[in-house]
Parts: sequence; C-alpha cells; structure tokens
Amino acid sequence: MKKFDFTLVITGLDPSDETLEDRLYKAGCSDALVCVIDGNVELDFTREAESLDQAIKSAEENLTKAGAKVLKTLQVS
Repeated sequence: MKKFDFTLVITGLDPSDETLEDRLYKAGCSDALVCVIDGNVELDFTREAESLDQAIKSAEENLTKAGAKVLKTLQVS
C-alpha cells in the first residue's frame, strides 16, 4: 500500500469542543492532524491505501462516524 497526503475541510463538529480531537481519533482519524483555521476544521491526513480515492473515501467514512460532513478536499498528493 502507498501513503497519500490530503486535507479535508469538514463541518458538523464544533471547533471549540474540548473533545473534538478525541472524537475524531476514536472514529478512525488517528492518522490526521486536526487544525482549526478561521473557525473551520481541517484535517491533514497521511493515509495508507491502494489508491488516493480509497484513502479519501475511508477518511470520509471515518468522519461520518464522528458526525462530520466533508465540505471539500485540499492539497491532494
């Protein structure tokens, strides 16, 4: 498997919630750095998968489990 780097901007979770990082970690986003920029929550992922599409899809599924919705994908490499 290859590693893919990408950033997802999400909505549906309160960026000021003290449990935000723990909630995302428990939902399967342990491979992401959580950033709050101008009130927007962004997650910088380095995820192993067979393809970039699979990496992004699995991250979106994890975020859905946490109660988030993906607004857009940035910095795909």
